[in-house]
Amino acid sequence: MGGVIIMSPQRLVIGNHVLINAYSIIGAQSGISIGNYVMLGYNVNLATVNHKYTNPKLPIKKQGEYGAPISIEDDVWIGANVTILPGITIGKGAIIGANSVVTKNIKPYSIAAGIPARHIKYRFNKKYRSIANMINYSSY
Repeated sequence: MGGVIIMSPQRLVIGNHVLINAYSIIGAQSGISIGNYVMLGYNVNLATVNHKYTNPKLPIKKQGEYGAPISIEDDVWIGANVTILPGITIGKGAIIGANSVVTKNIKPYSIAAGIPARHIKYRFNKKYRSIANMINYSSY
């Protein structure tokens, strides 16, 4: 089985009881925070940097990079082959479906999937989301 590649590990904060499956790439150059009880499926790509491409007078390779941190809150499940782009926050209790590309923040307790990932539904009704939101996973 393959390993996990972590770039800039000094910029990575990982909570307790986190599972990162094989072949995942954690590009923490701009910072990544992973909460407690988070599961990352196989081949997940967390990309905190990307290439600039808007100057028509320069090749993309010469335009430099931009970046922003990624935050994954507690109790999140990220399916296999998911890519999360710079500056994204995945809210507490969210689920990201396999093969998705996350280009916008995901609200707590959302189930999102697709390219780009879109909200499909909530895991719980509003009452249960309120109850779940009070849980402090650092005490488990």
